Amino acid sequence: TDYAKIKEDATVSEHAKIIIRDLRNAAALEIYIATGDSKWHDIFLADTVFTHKRVAIYDYNVHDQRQAAYRYARLDASMVNEDIQKNCCQAIVLEANTCLRFIENNAFNVCYERDPGQPIVCGYVSAPQGSYLAQAYVLTGADKFKTGLQKAAAYSAGANPMNKTFMVGLGYDYPRDAFKIDARITGQDMPIGTLI
Repeated sequence: TDYAKIKEDATVSEHAKIIIRDLRNAAALEIYIATGDSKWHDIFLADTVFTHKRVAIYDYNVHDQRQAAYRYARLDASMVNEDIQKNCCQAIVLEANTCLRFIENNAFNVCYERDPGQPIVCGYVSAPQGSYLAQAYVLTGADKFKTGLQKAAAYSAGANPMNKTFMVGLGYDYPRDAFKIDARITGQDMPIGTLI
């Protein structure tokens, strides 16, 4: 197959191979969900990192299976490998607990989902992060995750030293001149609800 050739191709960087593997993994899971064809489940299982307990959901330059973890965790028990599903749930809860610790250890309850692809200085305060908190709440029902998500959203909603929101049209002091190339070129106002 083309995938087998890519894995052996010396001209394809290791980083690219990781990305291809993880996107293939997520795609196989989605096709399995849509069709119920176990062939796609087998492809997912062949490359999932969740065969191990307490594995990180994302490890830069090693794997990125964030999308697949939650999708698999939510599948009906009749469609899954029980151990893999438990490991997916555990990985999400571990990340959510890391987010809670980050929230509790800064002055404004800002949440940061570890992602070297998005440095801490680029957008993490203006666009609230909390997908792991939301996922962990759905999976466990634990109120601590819902509370953490509410705290994480508060900074960009105005609970910050500037008393300014980071969403166009929200609150009395919101961004009025945010840079959005489409709005600038067409001479239109920024769409209400745009996060900067």
